[in-house]
Amino acid sequence: PRILAGHDIRGRISREASKRTGLHAGTPVAIGGGDGACTARGAGLYEPGYAYCYIGSSAWVSQLTEEPMLDPQARIFNVTDMDGKFNHMIGTVQCGAAAFDWARANLFGGAGDKDVLDISRIENMARQCPPGAEGVLFLPTLMGWRPPYWDPNTRGVLMGFTLYHDRRHIARAVYEGVAYALNSCRESICECVGEMKNMMFTGGGARSGLWPNILASVFGTQTRVHSAPGECTSLGAAIGLAVMVLMGYIQLTIISDEVVSLQNQLEELQTENVTLTAQHEQMFDLATVKEVAEAAGMSKPSSSQIYYIDLSEGDSAVVYQQEESNLLSRLLTSLNHGIYAVVEYFE
Repeated sequence: PRILAGHDIRGRISREASKRTGLHAGTPVAIGGGDGACTARGAGLYEPGYAYCYIGSSAWVSQLTEEPMLDPQARIFNVTDMDGKFNHMIGTVQCGAAAFDWARANLFGGAGDKDVLDISRIENMARQCPPGAEGVLFLPTLMGWRPPYWDPNTRGVLMGFTLYHDRRHIARAVYEGVAYALNSCRESICECVGEMKNMMFTGGGARSGLWPNILASVFGTQTRVHSAPGECTSLGAAIGLAVMVLMGYIQLTIISDEVVSLQNQLEELQTENVTLTAQHEQMFDLATVKEVAEAAGMSKPSSSQIYYIDLSEGDSAVVYQQEESNLLSRLLTSLNHGIYAVVEYFE
């Protein structure tokens, strides 16, 4: 199928859909975009080299590129940007915040859900451990491994703990495990297209006071946290809608301007025609013109024919015939030759 931009209108709400959804019949329906493309728009990516990292139930790293780039090792994949021109290279961690949620429910809880520790408490516990969690490692592959290994049989791992370690180390290891998994995606992308200019953190996990710091340290690149990380994807979808409305307005404005321009041109041509006709009537006696035409052997032309009578060489007359006539061709001939008379044979 043909690749279209997110703001392209492909249909309108039908009456049946209007009854079911409450949306007005005839409302334009645009192509839109997937979560990755919408997040990129909401994250403010505007030129190749810029990237974002989304930390949600699943998590991923995405970089804007001029065109799709094929990874020789087939680790990462490409999706088209909402503008239909640029491309996104993406590497995904299947369990991002979902891995954290699992650890919180199973390793930081009690007998019931009411005993599960608050996220802020778990974060504070992780802050009490140095980077590296003193040897405790966590692999967030609880639903298999996507980039860079693409292995559905991989299982989650928590390892390296001793009697010395406690829940603080586990908390730190969970945060770092997701960060390192995302970094493996980032490194795969950079191997294909070069280093990233800037990284924007989005998604609910970016609200954390710790996770963005760990990610920035692991990534080793310039990073920022979105001002509304949890709403970034919705913001991108809204921007796409705004572009659709704006494009429609621009198209209508262009059409309107073209109509006005054509009307002005027509009025100018009609004005010039009236002026030229008056000049011709003053310069040439129409009866004489008819006599010259007949002397040159002209038969009575059809209403669609125009004759150009060259009076620039004294009394001689040369007759030219043009099959297709229109107002513009008459005026251009008159303006171009000055002393030529453009006469439409009259009754």
